[in-house]
Amino acid sequence: MEPLKQELKPLTKVVSEWVHEYFKSADIGIAEGGNRATYEFTSEDGGDFKYKGYVEVYEERFGLEVFLYCPVTVPPRKLKEVSELIARVNFGLLAGQMSLNFESGKIRYESKAYLKDGLLSIAMVNVMVDRGISILDLYLPAVMDVVHVNTIPEDAYARLDDPDSARAKASLPKSDELEHVYSWEHIVGHASIKEWADDLRRVVDSKGNLDAWALAGRGVVLVNERESYCREVLRRVAIDAGMQFIHIPHEEVMDMSPASAFRSKSPILVYLEPARWMLAKGEKDESGEDAASVDRFQSKLSDWLREFNPAKPVVFAVSAHQIDYVSPRFKKVGLFERFISLPERSLEMTGLEFIENLGRDICGKTLLDSAGKIGRLVTWNFNEAEERELALLSLKRIYHRENRPVEFLDLDDISTHSLLEEGLAQSPLESVRRQTAYHEAGHAVMAVLETDGRDVPDYTSIVPGASGFGGVTVESFSFYYAKNEDQMTYFDFRRDVRVSLGGRAAEEILVGAEYITNGASGDLENVANKSARAFARWGFAPSMEKPGQSESNLAIVVGNPTHSEFAHNEKLNREFVAEEYRYVIKKLTVHRELLNEVAERLLWDPVVDQDELACICKKYKIKICDVQ
Repeated sequence: MEPLKQELKPLTKVVSEWVHEYFKSADIGIAEGGNRATYEFTSEDGGDFKYKGYVEVYEERFGLEVFLYCPVTVPPRKLKEVSELIARVNFGLLAGQMSLNFESGKIRYESKAYLKDGLLSIAMVNVMVDRGISILDLYLPAVMDVVHVNTIPEDAYARLDDPDSARAKASLPKSDELEHVYSWEHIVGHASIKEWADDLRRVVDSKGNLDAWALAGRGVVLVNERESYCREVLRRVAIDAGMQFIHIPHEEVMDMSPASAFRSKSPILVYLEPARWMLAKGEKDESGEDAASVDRFQSKLSDWLREFNPAKPVVFAVSAHQIDYVSPRFKKVGLFERFISLPERSLEMTGLEFIENLGRDICGKTLLDSAGKIGRLVTWNFNEAEERELALLSLKRIYHRENRPVEFLDLDDISTHSLLEEGLAQSPLESVRRQTAYHEAGHAVMAVLETDGRDVPDYTSIVPGASGFGGVTVESFSFYYAKNEDQMTYFDFRRDVRVSLGGRAAEEILVGAEYITNGASGDLENVANKSARAFARWGFAPSMEKPGQSESNLAIVVGNPTHSEFAHNEKLNREFVAEEYRYVIKKLTVHRELLNEVAERLLWDPVVDQDELACICKKYKIKICDVQ
């Protein structure tokens, strides 16, 4: 800003003298516009918060206004709670007020004075500004509690208004009371991550200097594919290290408050959910305003990491699928400089944790004996903590409503029907129900036949689902749990294709090709996607089981396919699917009596479970294997 050229008027002169007496830095601006003069300054960095300030002088109406803008940004999800907190604060203020901008999430303090019959002094200006800084220093930690620690506004205010009150003490967050915290036994290969937690505990307890914190790690990357798992592991680390844990969702990271604003909560571990702000691999060529915003945020975050204060430590952590997903500008000494590989947790541990959270006393035998396959189901269908909570609540409702232990089939049903506890009404048309029954029976019978009885579906049903399907066959989670899901053999691929085609093939056997419905479109989409990957990406070839065929398709597609590559693989795909469909038609025709019985059973019993399917199969001398 340009200094005022003309001789200063009375009020403006006093404010100008105040600025030059109390602010020695060059970060002072003076501007004149309309009927006011504005003095811009930045508060001295003596506390956890630094404020952008404005003193506005209105000579004609003898007015003086002070505005202080906070570094804290309130995310949209917390606007309502923070506005309630600010209302409580303002009711108790004798002068000035805090306000919240619902568009930007910014908070400011404002104070006004009118001096027509009085004189303005440097001391008066200083009091107005200092009062605002003191009020913000006092109440902004409560804002941080509401935004990041999920403290309710009433408790956050009580804690600062009267720290010794019973309510304030009762509302203080205790790390050992945090819900759903993993124990170290829940964390596979936890040696390295626990070692880091121990390092943090030592340096926190010893109030270590900058060198000690550099050795412990002030910016850490966990390398693991599951963001939600990394988040909960970091919560465990924070507890063991005696640090406050704060999680910043990915959509809020680039608008978050600076590191200094978190110092009132220190020692603190801040987890930044991964997203574009990291400039993940493959996104570096993006341009425009979005890319510019990422660049600006990365510069700010780099500065915050370099400004680490060992007296009030704020440690940042992030997770990534691979180290390469973290921008090179962050991988430097003083920034994100400690990288820890976090192995996937075992399916058994995931299942046991789910059982413990549900409560063993309400679990039936098929749940208590099925930790591994529960882990597989939960990992596939309830990957987020919130989804698991909904599944647990649904199971508890079944237990209380039906007064019986809940079983694995209940969990299976909840996952399949998108948390719907009650089945949707079936079609009143007998022809539709019959064709749906044959469709699902086709899937079930092919699953059994193509695995020599190892995959007897957990259940097959003609009960509609939330996403619009008319029925469903849920293959055995015991079978999938016993398999190595990290690798797919040609046998696995071909079997999956045949099971997927079983529904359409059964319809054709029942009503003929001209009356097949569009209900198999989802199955065909799955088949097309899987076979396209198998031939283009995995180097599989049709009829690989025959001599001289395994090497016929080794030139896989790397990058985007050329026209010739696309045409080649499209031809393989179509010929393979057609051949497999002919195989499925033949197989189901040979086992037509078994197909008929499963379908007819579904018409009067809309849900046929694994034991019932196994009994039907045994009647037709089909071998059934126990893979529990």
